[in-house]
Amino acid sequence: MAKDIFQITFKQKTFDILSADTGFYAYMDDSRLYYTFEKLVCDADLPMFLEYTKKLYAESFILRLNALDGSVIPFYAAMRPGTISGQMHLTLIDIAKWISDEKASNTKYAIQSKLLELYGDAFFIYDPQTRDVCIYSKFDFTSEDSTLSLDEFEKLLTEHCDNAKDVTQFILSLQNSARTLELRVNGDLLGTSSDAKYTYIKGTSIYENGVRSYSVGYIHRTLEASQASIRKAELDPLTGVLNKSAITNRAIRCVDIEKRQNVSIAIVDVDYFKKVNDTYGHMIGDDLLKKVTSIMEAEIGNSGVIGRIGGDEFFILFYDAYNLEDSRERLRSIKNIVRSTFPDNKRNQPVITLSIGCAAYPKDADNYKDLFTLADYAVYLAKAKGRNRYIIYDEEKHGSLEQIKNTANLTTCINSRDDMSMGDVMCIIMDRVYNSESYPMDRLLNDYIENFEPERITIYNFERAKITHTAGIQICSPEIIEETQDYIHGEFWKKSYAEGDVVIDDVSIIERKDHIVYEQMRSQGIISCIHIKFWDKNGARCVLSLESVTKKITWNNDHMHYYRLMARLLSQYKIV
Repeated sequence: MAKDIFQITFKQKTFDILSADTGFYAYMDDSRLYYTFEKLVCDADLPMFLEYTKKLYAESFILRLNALDGSVIPFYAAMRPGTISGQMHLTLIDIAKWISDEKASNTKYAIQSKLLELYGDAFFIYDPQTRDVCIYSKFDFTSEDSTLSLDEFEKLLTEHCDNAKDVTQFILSLQNSARTLELRVNGDLLGTSSDAKYTYIKGTSIYENGVRSYSVGYIHRTLEASQASIRKAELDPLTGVLNKSAITNRAIRCVDIEKRQNVSIAIVDVDYFKKVNDTYGHMIGDDLLKKVTSIMEAEIGNSGVIGRIGGDEFFILFYDAYNLEDSRERLRSIKNIVRSTFPDNKRNQPVITLSIGCAAYPKDADNYKDLFTLADYAVYLAKAKGRNRYIIYDEEKHGSLEQIKNTANLTTCINSRDDMSMGDVMCIIMDRVYNSESYPMDRLLNDYIENFEPERITIYNFERAKITHTAGIQICSPEIIEETQDYIHGEFWKKSYAEGDVVIDDVSIIERKDHIVYEQMRSQGIISCIHIKFWDKNGARCVLSLESVTKKITWNNDHMHYYRLMARLLSQYKIV
């Protein structure tokens, strides 16, 4: 990150590090990965730091941290409350490196200014806060040639462009933080070169910690009508990253054609994204994908390139990943920042986590197709293990390529294009249960949640009043499960089971009938639920609980046969 600026979020009372950027994880090193933050603070500064934490706010102070080699590194620090109660956000700037970077920057700016002079170029900076466009001909940032409001800038472009729609699209892209901004207009836009027949404008947006700070670009005057740039056809129109075809072609070129050593790929899947669209609407879903993209771009930086390969799937191509630990740190940061950005205790916002799989060339595979298979399998493992995690493929841990190919049909998302009916999906699930040698219950539960209504599924062994399996969002802690799992033996449920399946649209109706059971269910976060009895493979009585944990819902009676069929499929397993 520029000038070694670290961003950290930690718990105010326990100092557990909730999320941090890649740079900070690299600073900590694996040997200190699970340290709480106060252990990194040098002894002399610890009392001051603890006092500032109690006050919830501190700006412009020096904080010294212990380095791995035993030295102490001074940081310029600022601290404020996080977006969630009980969390603190800390910004750190390495003072020594900042001074060194400033000296290097002076030389860099001088070189860039000379390059601009050679081509007669200028550059612009758009500030979304002020909606002003500043145009510079030098990199000194002290005297812009002109400052235009966004409306004035649009008017100037329109005067030089034959197609007003192209200008409108460019301005919208500028406002919407597009990753690539491109426009060609006639003549010299700046009026300083009478020979120029065309002016090309190309820019991009700069993000800091997932938030767009500025959009920048160059303004190039030329006699030529050609444009050396990424074709718009290569870009995903929603997120601005490469589309599936473009990112796939780049990866194939790196691996199969150039044989570029030490390339790694990561597949990133947004967990339960279909339910986000179904619950909050596609506009919220689109905004969410943009935010996730911004977080990834901020962490990947210049070490790779990102593409969108499906509705909620992204592809990261890491260049020169000689040390997989660097990829590990970046994936860890992406996962943690996304999780803390969309927490489960913030109202009217979906809970978002990521499942990520990664594999490296040529360490893991000698061609792109096999490399993708391994990364895709790692995503499957991340989902099967509960989601909100990344897995980097390792043959010793995860099996050989041939073994994985033999189970590839089970790891593929059933309805990745979201174009199948519920009946078609159920037929595929049934075929896997009855005809596949290996279709574990955890995979069955996750496949069902991906394609049907419940946010969470819980399986009980009724005889023992024990939860045996659970999947979905907001999984309860072992302590809560231990304290509450016997609620199915409460009087309300005993009477209800005698009448058959139980459909509860709002668990508050139970409070008047059995307050203890109600409190136990609320402790598990259950708002609405369906209970269906079944017998497992050994004849043990069991209960399938389909649950909503973020909102009250009215269960669809037309889907009851799908719920009952799920219980029938579970009867093929041992529920122990």
